[in-house]
This record gives sequence, structure tokens and C-alpha cells, in this order.
Amino acid sequence: MKPVSLSFAEFRSCHLLLGIALAVCFDRISSTTNEIDRLALLAFQAGISEDPFGVFSSWNDSIGFCQWYGVICGRRHQRVTVLDLRSQGLFGSISPHIGNLSFLREMRLQNNSFNQEIPPQLGQLRRLRILKLTSNLLVGKIPRNISGCSDLVLLWLGKNELTGEIPRELGSLLKLQEFALHGNNLTGSMPSFIGNLSSLEVLFLSENNLSGSIPQVLGHLKNLQFIGFAANGVSGTIPSSLLNLSSLTQFDAANNQIQGTLPASIGLKLPDLANFSIFRNQLQGPIPPSISNCTKLNTLQLGQNKFSGKVPSLENLCNLSWLQIHGNQLGSGEPEDLNFLCSLTNNNKLMYAGINGNKFGGVLPICVGNLSSTLMAVNIGKNQISGKIPEEIGNFINLEVLHMNLNKLLGVIPSNLGNKTVMEPVSSSRDDSCPNVSYGTLLKATDGFSSTNLIDAGSFGLVYRGVLEVTGTTVAVKVLHLVCHSALKSFNVECEALKNIKHRNLLKILTVCSEYAMGCEVSREGDVYSYSILLLEMFIGLSPTDNTFRDNLTLHGFVAKALPEQVLEITDSALLQERESHLGPYN
Repeated sequence: MKPVSLSFAEFRSCHLLLGIALAVCFDRISSTTNEIDRLALLAFQAGISEDPFGVFSSWNDSIGFCQWYGVICGRRHQRVTVLDLRSQGLFGSISPHIGNLSFLREMRLQNNSFNQEIPPQLGQLRRLRILKLTSNLLVGKIPRNISGCSDLVLLWLGKNELTGEIPRELGSLLKLQEFALHGNNLTGSMPSFIGNLSSLEVLFLSENNLSGSIPQVLGHLKNLQFIGFAANGVSGTIPSSLLNLSSLTQFDAANNQIQGTLPASIGLKLPDLANFSIFRNQLQGPIPPSISNCTKLNTLQLGQNKFSGKVPSLENLCNLSWLQIHGNQLGSGEPEDLNFLCSLTNNNKLMYAGINGNKFGGVLPICVGNLSSTLMAVNIGKNQISGKIPEEIGNFINLEVLHMNLNKLLGVIPSNLGNKTVMEPVSSSRDDSCPNVSYGTLLKATDGFSSTNLIDAGSFGLVYRGVLEVTGTTVAVKVLHLVCHSALKSFNVECEALKNIKHRNLLKILTVCSEYAMGCEVSREGDVYSYSILLLEMFIGLSPTDNTFRDNLTLHGFVAKALPEQVLEITDSALLQERESHLGPYN
């Protein structure tokens, strides 16, 4: 076969044709892959049943999908790289087709009402770096194949209804910096694989059902800044290596079953510690004097443990705004027990001091008048404090609440307390602390739970503004989504927190209007029953919580006993009067 020679002009012509052919080929490939992204987005949209803000109004063929709301594409290939639809009130499920967005780097869907399970197809997103699904209604287990997203830096799945154990496969996410699973129903122990996540800076596992001990390997996380595993069932001791991490700024292990003591050198190892919360555990021993070396401390919560002995000087804690050491065995009933209060006079940021429920004795030192003028609440109740209340306590110009009950104080309350609220023992009867408010009352107060009175919305419920008809009191009415299993748990945690905090910007809980189906799974039958109770309440003019109903007598039983002969005797007189005004007394 003879070789064929090409002229320079023919050679250039061939190159031109080849270039055109390749360009056409790439254009077709690009169109095909872009169509995959468009179809994946449309499938995602199809899974949304409620779009209150109309964010999907732009998701149509009038513009390219890269201009759709919440969608960002890369400049080079025009492929979807970001899907950001956070806080849009969306209700629906996450389509498994989302796994076809192969160039996706960020998915931000937090603070909506996405339900059903997390699609395992998310594990196909190899380029994904940020996954935020916090504050939704997601159920089921955490997909194991999320481990396929090997570039993940942020994984936020908190405040959902996820169950099961934390998959050990996630231990391969070596680039992970923030790992948040708080506010779910996860079980099992705190996994030891977390110790392999060497880049981890934030670990947030609070408000789950985790048990077992704290893994020693957490002390290997040299970059860890925030660790929170409060409100679980964790037991054992706190590994000393964990409290040696100089990078720590936040440590929250409150409301567990942790035992042991705090290391004597804790304040020497944690120079950047800002928040330290271990209240409601079973820790014992003294409060280490070295704690005063944590000069950046803003919050110190050691309450409801078994700490004993003398409270050390806190003179170096100039940034402390929240001191909570109540419910321990601190002090010995001796005069010098309260000397530590004088060590706080250099602090000008303290807002709350709770030392109640201990064994502090002696008199209140005059130096308390030199404590920060920013103090808003002080609780020294249930101790062995004696003597007079020093007049200097009136120097707290911002003080709103002062608890001094259950001590051995003498004399009179200083007149210069002015408008302060001095808390002495008060009645805890239901009439004082929990007024009867019916569902009908709340219905009127909120104008039928009108959307115009809606002031907040979240995964666990809605908050409405209302005005009580009888008193004219403005109230906030929180309606829980009982279909969300974590709603009641979240509300209980909220109540527990508010029980221990008083602040001008925090609303006091007045009462709870319980629906009859609260203890059951939500169902059609439950809704019908609750509605019938509401009708009976309107018919007889009494709420289910009225004092009439006691000793196992319920509203339903009360009406049943009156049937059929005594119906008029239990009917609300206002209804009978209205009937007579329309029909006359003899009809």
C-alpha cells in the first residue's frame, strides 16, 4: 500500500473537520449530562407537596435550570454544584434522583419539613462536601453508604427523628470537620471510630438515647473545638485525655450518668475553654482550684452533681456571665463558705449566679454589693445562710430575680431593693402555677390559629400570638406537631431549661392544654375522639382540666352519666339562653 501525501492546506482542513466533529460530540455529551441534572431537579420538585413561599415558581422551562431559585451551577460545565433551599417551609420527601447530581458539592435543606427516609442514593455524590439536613422530619436509619461521600466536610443531620445506631462506615470520612446528629432518637454507644476522624472540629450528639462510656480515643482529636453529648444515657468517667485537648472551647456533657471526679489540672490544659457544662450527672469530689485558669470561661454549669468541699477562688474568670453550681454538697455550714463570691468582684459581665441547694453557711458578705451591675438573677436559696441581708445587695441595678428562701436569714428586707423581685416560698398549687385554659380559649385568643398570628415555625410545631379574652393578657401559644415523635421530647427539654432560667426576654410557661391523644400514636380515630371532646367542651362550657373532673371522673364520663334524661342540666346555660332568645321559652 502506497503512502499518501497531504498538502499543508489539506492537513489544516482535516484538523478543522476533526475539531468541529469533537466540538459537536462534546456539545452533545454536555447537553445529555445537563439534561440529567435538569431531570433530577424536577424529580426533586415532584417530591415536594407544600411550597408556602413559592420558591419553585421559577423552576420551569422559561429559564435555564442554573437560574432556578436555590440552584447554583459551575461556570465550566454548567452542572449543578449547590442546592440551597434552607428555611423555605418545604414539606415533602427527598427524591432518590438527587443522587444523579454528580457534580453537587453543597446540599443545604435545613429547617424545612422533609419527611420519610434519607435516600441512600446520596452516597453516590462523590464530590459532596456539605450536607445539611438539620431541623426536618426525617425518619429511619442513617444510610451507611453516606460513607461514599468521601469529600464530606460538614455532615449535619440533627433535629430529626432518625433511629438506630450511628453507622461505623462513617469512620472513613477522614475529611469530616463538623459532625452533628443531635436531637434524634439514635441508640447504641458513642462509636469509637470517631477517634479516627482526625480533622474533626465539631462533634454534636446531644439529645439522643446513646449509652455506654465515653470512648478514650476521643482524646486523639487534636483539632476538636466543640463536643456536646448532653441529654443521653452516657455513663462511666470523662477520659482525662479528652480534658487535655487544648483546642477545646465548648464542652457539654450535661444530663447524663457520668461519674468520677474532675482532674485537678483541668484549668491548666484548657486555655480556650468558653463553655463548660456538666450539670445533672453523678460527679463528685472538689471543684478544682485550677478552674480559675480558664480565663475565657463564659458559662460554668456544675449543678446537680455531688460536688463537695470549698468553692475555690474564681477571681480570674473575668468573662464569666453564667455561674451554676446549685444542687451539690458544697460548703460546710461555716462562715467562710461564701468567700468565693468576693473573688468575683473583678467580673463585670456576670448575669446569673445560682448557688442554691448546697450547704453554704455563714452570713452574706458585704462584698456581694460589688458584684457585677449586670447581674439579673441570683439564687442563694436552700442553704444554711444566716444573719441579715446586706443593704449593699441593692446595688444590683439590673437585678430582676432574687431567690433567698429556705435559709436562716433574719431581719427585714432592705428598702433599697426597690423594684427587685424577692422570691420567698410560694404556693405550688395548680390554681397558682397552672391556670386552666381550654382549647376553645386558645382558639379565640389566636383567632382560630390564624396565619396572621403565626410568629414562628419549626420542625416540632408552630407558635402563635394570642390575647386571652378574659384578662387581655398577650401570650405565645405553641402547638406541637404530635406526629413528630421528638416534639414532646423537645418540649420537655425546653420546659426543663426554662424552669432553671429567668430573663426578661424569656417567656414564662403559663400552662399546658393537653390533647387527649397526646399519649398515643396520631390516627384518624384519635383525631375524631379529640374533636368529639372539643364539641363536648363547647356544649357544657367546661374544659377537661376543670376542677369538676377529679377522682377518675372525666369530661366524657360526666356527659355519659347525664344521658339521656339530664342533658339540659349539664348544658351550658349560655347556650340555653341563646336557644330561648331564638325559639321562645316554650319550644
